[in-house]
Amino acid sequence: MGSGWPWLCALVALVVLATTSCRPALADEGDGALQRARHPTPARVPSFGPAWAPEGMEPPPKPGGAFKRAFVRGVAVGLYTRTPGLDHKQMFREIKALGATHVSLVTSWRQEHVRSVSIRPDPVETYSDDEVRAVIREARAAGLKVMLFPILHLHRRRSGEWRGKLEPANRARWWASYEAFVLHYARLAAEEGVIVYSVGSELLSMEHERDRWVSLISRVREQYKGDLIYSSNWDHFHGVTFWDQLDLVGMTGYFELSKEPEPELAELRATWQAALSVIASYSVLTGRPLILTEVGYPSQVGSAAHPWDYTQAKAASPMTQYLAYRAMYEAWLAWAVERPPEEPEHLGVSGVFLWNWNGYGGPEDIHYAPRGKPATAIIRRWYTGR
Repeated sequence: MGSGWPWLCALVALVVLATTSCRPALADEGDGALQRARHPTPARVPSFGPAWAPEGMEPPPKPGGAFKRAFVRGVAVGLYTRTPGLDHKQMFREIKALGATHVSLVTSWRQEHVRSVSIRPDPVETYSDDEVRAVIREARAAGLKVMLFPILHLHRRRSGEWRGKLEPANRARWWASYEAFVLHYARLAAEEGVIVYSVGSELLSMEHERDRWVSLISRVREQYKGDLIYSSNWDHFHGVTFWDQLDLVGMTGYFELSKEPEPELAELRATWQAALSVIASYSVLTGRPLILTEVGYPSQVGSAAHPWDYTQAKAASPMTQYLAYRAMYEAWLAWAVERPPEEPEHLGVSGVFLWNWNGYGGPEDIHYAPRGKPATAIIRRWYTGR
């Protein structure tokens, strides 16, 4: 355990960044109706390139030799809402132009509330299997590798409730329903050449049931032969009991970077550097490459404090989003260059999926999509090396 103490101290430091534990992961909890209401169709769909560049700032450094490191350069697309005038083929062309290698396609079923035991497709938001298949094929035709990422939505939530706090009235029935959900998309993923498949996301209250997960993962492997991942919450990854059954460690990256409404780049970068040090060490501890399955920032004032929360509806601030993206990129660059020589090459932070490419974007938009915002310049620099 001697070599583990530095990691343990770093983990404690990271957890202290949080003022309360187990944050609700609102970034992908929003229902399609809410998303549509907040993304009204514009008269003209804006260009996906940056609308303006920050004045008075030096451009971010080029990745140099770090770019040659094997790395999943991903972007997420939610398949629970539709954006009129912006189809998936166009989205994938744009994502590929950023230099991305992978796309995470997020599909969802729902359960009624935290105590429900039945999981089923949402009659409005869940894409049909034929639609999911078509989108996967369009992504692959665009030259993108696909991660299929099924998630569970709650149809009705009281304050503080989310999928991380499930308390099913009958756990055996819930697990049977959840297994049917996961196996359904595992078969589809196998048939459509999906390269990575997720068996779950942020189910904190269920993560201790190791035997259930081992059984589920075993059944998934009977159907699907690609890499398997689970996506833990950013402040609860140490509670997962079944990493040894998976090929990849997954984790959201909604770390609280600053409490300041208009933070400085140096503060954001320092927080990201501390987080990367911890999670890279955790990858070594588990013996699995680590993928950040969701990382993003609403382009609004204060989003660096609670990047998972898109419901704040504060003033638009593309600059805050730009600085948070830049801090993440520069922290990764420093880690990739300075990583300990004894750290195995295949371990550490091996990829990221940026959240997300849904919505029209543009400088007045307050949501996650970097379209038409200066953050796209950071993504291009990171993902293309230029």
